Amino acid sequence: MTLVKEPLVGRSKKSASPVKKTYGYRERSEEKRAEFARKLESVKASDIVYADEAGMDSRDDYSYGYSLQGERLYALKSGRRQGRVNMIAAWCNGELFAPFTVEGACNRNVFELWLSNCLIPNLKPGQILIIDNASFHKGGRLYADGN
Repeated sequence: MTLVKEPLVGRSKKSASPVKKTYGYRERSEEKRAEFARKLESVKASDIVYADEAGMDSRDDYSYGYSLQGERLYALKSGRRQGRVNMIAAWCNGELFAPFTVEGACNRNVFELWLSNCLIPNLKPGQILIIDNASFHKGGRLYADGN
C-alpha cells in the first residue's frame, strides 16, 4: 500500500506573517493617469491646489497588536457610532490652507460648504483644484452654477 502525501494547504499561512493589503482600483486606467500627468507638467506648481478629506471616529482601532506567539489577542471596542470628526483642507506649494473640521460624516453639502466658504475665497485666478473621485465631489450645486 502506497501513501500519497497531500500538500499542507495551511502551512504557508502559518509560517508567513499577516500583512495588510494595499488596494488599487480595478477601474483605474493607466492611460488616463499618464495623460493626466502629462497635462499637469504644463501647469506651474503654484497653480496646482490639492484638496482631500479624512475622518476618524471613536471606534477607529488598530487591526494588529502583539501577543505571545501562538496566542490570540483579544480587545474590546465600542459598538456605538459616536464622535465622528471629518477634516478637509487644501495644499499648495507646501502650504496647508482652508482647513475645516466638522462633526459627522463628510457629504456633498459639507464639501460644497467648505468649497464656497473656505476654499474659493482663498484661491487665486488660474489655480486648478485637484480632488479625488469621491461620489460627493461629483455633480451638485457648484457644478450647476458653472463654478
